[in-house]
Parts: sequence; C-alpha cells; structure tokens
Amino acid sequence: MKMRFLVLYGWLVALMFFCGNVHAAESRSKAETAEGQPNIIVIFTDDQGHADIGIHGQVADIKTPHIDALAKDGVTCTSGYITAPQCAPSRAGLMTGKYQQRFGFDTIPDAPLRLEETTIAERLKEAGYTTGMVGKWHLEPNLTCVKWGREVCPDLITGNTVTVSDEEVVKYFPGVQGFDEYFTGMFN
Repeated sequence: MKMRFLVLYGWLVALMFFCGNVHAAESRSKAETAEGQPNIIVIFTDDQGHADIGIHGQVADIKTPHIDALAKDGVTCTSGYITAPQCAPSRAGLMTGKYQQRFGFDTIPDAPLRLEETTIAERLKEAGYTTGMVGKWHLEPNLTCVKWGREVCPDLITGNTVTVSDEEVVKYFPGVQGFDEYFTGMFN
C-alpha cells in the first residue's frame, strides 16, 4: 500500500512539473475593471456529448455538480455548433468569432492563429474585462506548420516538419492574443 502511494505521489509530482507554463500578467486595478458587468465563463471542450454533463439529465450516473450550478444560475447556450471536426480550427473559430476557413485555419494547424486576428479576449478587454484562459490552447506554431514555416523560417524545415524555436512559439501564446492570465499544459 505504501509503495502504491509513493508511485502515485511520484506521478502527481511529475505531472505538476510538466504542466508548467504558467503566465501571470499584471492585474489591472479595480478602477479599470468592468463595474457592474456580468462575469463571463466559456467552457469549450473536445468531443463532449450532450449527455456528458448532469444539467441535461440524460445519464443519472454522470455527476457534474459545479458545472450544473453554473448552468442553473447563469445563461446556457445549447445551440452552438462547431464548424470544423478538429480541435484547433474549432478553437480558432471560437476565439475570433469567425468562420476559421476564411482566414486559413482549416486543419490542425498548418499555421498558428495569426496575430492580426482579433480575439474574443481582446474584445472583452476593450469592454473593461480582465481575461483569463485555462486549458488547451493549440493555436501556436508546431512541427506540422510547414506551409507557415516556408514563409517565416524556411531554414528550419526538414522534410515535412518545421523546427520552431520556443522563442517563436511564445509569440503566439494566449498572453499575446488578449489574455491577461493563462495556464496551459506544456504539451498542448
């Protein structure tokens, strides 16, 4: 029993170490925040079915009390549909409010989300909100962004992959695209 606990503890410590990438931007003063405006929480998941949260009452054994409480006390939008069958284009569409194929983000990233695209976080900041993001971002350049790599860093292409430096990847993180604070896993 003690050995199982130590193994579990070791895995948890390793997980905490590898899920680093914490960025905390300076918070704005209370005078700058959106006084009297409602809080906005967007929960966006991959591969979630209608029955996967308790509020829909489809499956009795699925317990999601905190999400259910948020839904009961707030506004739920149940008729939104993604316009791409993959995670990254869906996120790009949600972040920009645009049909992602119109700005060239139609597959799992051939290119990062362009910095000139205005995100929902940037719009909310204009309205006085402080913004935050937790979870999978997946809108930064990666080794499959060969088309983008040919334009930006052609000397880093090897075969069908591009070796993107950490310095280049960080330029496309949530903090650059409107989020005051964010937490993403190291391997998102």
